[in-house]
Amino acid sequence: MKCDCKRKLICDTCRFRHPTVMHYDKWKKENKDKVSTGIQTNLITENQQRIQSHAGAGGQCTLGIIPVIVRVKHRKASCGIKTYAFMDPGSTVNFITKSLMDKLGVSGRKERRTLETMGKPLDIDTHILTGLEICSLDGSNPGELVTVFSKDEMPVSKSHIPTQADLKEWPHLHQVYLPQIEADIGMLIGNVTPGAYTPIEVVTGPDKNCPHAVKTGLGWIVWGIVRCSTDRNHEVCNFAVERDKDQMVVSKIVEAQNLEDLFRKYINTDFPEKTIDDKREPSLEDKKFEESVKKSILYSDGHYTINLPFRRKEIQLPNNSEVALARLNGIKKKFKLNQTFYEDYCKFMNDILSNGYAEEVPSS
Repeated sequence: MKCDCKRKLICDTCRFRHPTVMHYDKWKKENKDKVSTGIQTNLITENQQRIQSHAGAGGQCTLGIIPVIVRVKHRKASCGIKTYAFMDPGSTVNFITKSLMDKLGVSGRKERRTLETMGKPLDIDTHILTGLEICSLDGSNPGELVTVFSKDEMPVSKSHIPTQADLKEWPHLHQVYLPQIEADIGMLIGNVTPGAYTPIEVVTGPDKNCPHAVKTGLGWIVWGIVRCSTDRNHEVCNFAVERDKDQMVVSKIVEAQNLEDLFRKYINTDFPEKTIDDKREPSLEDKKFEESVKKSILYSDGHYTINLPFRRKEIQLPNNSEVALARLNGIKKKFKLNQTFYEDYCKFMNDILSNGYAEEVPSS
């Protein structure tokens, strides 16, 4: 059927022939611009707005986030990773980010668990880790984390980390030292690790509205600091009420976000074979390999060992001593013909032997 439409839709972003709403990056950028610039020019006008925020209008509140060292228990102390830990006494489990897992070189057992978040059950795919320990920045007071669950990211940002500058306004906290490190928030420590919360010293203020600090084996934890801020453009609010024409701007932002959600659901419904929200999942071969490694992995004499991940368990390797001997003679001939290759080969083998990466097979 021939289309005689004279006004074909042209995308305002890339100028190709599709509706602008089909250009996903356009919507993402448009929403961001409306929030950052539209609110500054249209919504932030004196005597024309009032913001109702669950976070309060006084400023941002810092949380109990401290720098620590996380490491695998049976490894050397030098193998620890510095990170920030969010001390959450309202949590009954410990969490670790997947990026920190990768840095530590651990994987754990993958399972699907149901967690309670704000009274609502949430099913997540997580890795369950054991054998991790946490200690202070100077390596003292190590404590084992019984069970740790993996999570993509922590429910807090680096802006919630208290700093030494936050303590200047409070004379009773001048003795408290808060070291700063270049790291992300990679851990959440819950009440399931009571040793991390055991107080050694407590510093309180002259009245009940002052922040206080608790010294633990991991360091100082400061609670109750609210930063006074006049920058309302960066205020965190969950609900905004505007008057007159400004309300139309807010409504359009919400409308655009809802439209994007509806469009994504439409794509997922019509094209289930290419879901827009898809995440890459391991293949059947990957799962078999992971299962084989997890069942056979052992730690002995400072080394990890695993079984060779063959597809079939009953496989029998042939006696290839003749092939190995022929290859050895070939290398020997190459040594005689190429002196540089011989020297490089000897240096490489001596290095891996001296570093303990390999060991010589005894003649017996």
